[in-house]
Amino acid sequence: MMKAMRIFLAAGTAVGIVFAAPAFAAEETAPDTAAAEGDIIVTAQRRAESMNDVGMAIQAVDGQTLENLRVTDMRDLTAVAPSFTVSQSYQGVPTYTLRGIGFNTINLSSTSTVGTYVDEVAYAYPIMNTGPVMDLERVEVLKGPQGTLYGRNTTAGLINFITAKPTDSFEGSIKADLGNYQTYNIGGHVSGPLGEGIAARIAFRSENSDKGWQVSNTRGERLGQIDKLGIRGSLAIDPAPGTHFDLSVTWWRNKSDTVAGQGIGFTPATNPTTGTSNSRFFNAPGLATYLANNFPTKASQADWHPRRGDRPISARGSDSTARWPRTTASGD
Repeated sequence: MMKAMRIFLAAGTAVGIVFAAPAFAAEETAPDTAAAEGDIIVTAQRRAESMNDVGMAIQAVDGQTLENLRVTDMRDLTAVAPSFTVSQSYQGVPTYTLRGIGFNTINLSSTSTVGTYVDEVAYAYPIMNTGPVMDLERVEVLKGPQGTLYGRNTTAGLINFITAKPTDSFEGSIKADLGNYQTYNIGGHVSGPLGEGIAARIAFRSENSDKGWQVSNTRGERLGQIDKLGIRGSLAIDPAPGTHFDLSVTWWRNKSDTVAGQGIGFTPATNPTTGTSNSRFFNAPGLATYLANNFPTKASQADWHPRRGDRPISARGSDSTARWPRTTASGD
């Protein structure tokens, strides 16, 4: 059984700053080496390089592929990274596993063994990844411990989201989806120059489903409505040759329903027939009869405490990044 509850998560603003000392060479070079045709440039080792030159187990997927596969949620990444799985506790907290390694908990404040980063800003708690996934340049899945470069909480590996950057020429897009359960999604972006040496990009995504897909076994109530909104703004500034600044800020809100857990049986200690004499303290009257008569045969079958006007989990968060990549100058 699940009692609907309201939980607000205020994800404090996280600022990641990367400084790089000037590099001197015989002649000025571009900060990123041109990639051979077909190569995917990744930043798995905190620097831009071809994925073929990275000596670790890594999987990278570009933004166009993510868009074609409709990857708009962390759970959708399982379609492109089979070793990565996402499950959800009855409290609505996501649980990530990579290569079978994960940490199953219902606590909002618990960290995961699979780290998640957006433009080098760490999202310490899995609940911080429940906003819309939008406007990405690529996603990198790094498998195995990554503590040397990314710190603790990356025992199993990490997911590295690289957002799309502002462009030197004007471009924009808008897309909409319609689906069952009264689902309607809309998203898009606008990007282009604001002046000499400065460009901006704004992206957004809204996800809505007005009809829940889970149905109560004992009454007509439903769970599973979706209400998500995310907005990101970014700036790219080139104040001088060889110097580049990337600034971005992201805000999202998730007021979707928490999915109800399904009762399928009892643990040995709480079994009312074979358990200990204290098992009666763990079970509400009539629970054993209910489970015997309502064993779930599909995901939509569940039950929960009547809402009585309460809202389920409501989460919101924001992050910002400021990056100073390598400055290159010439010298004798």
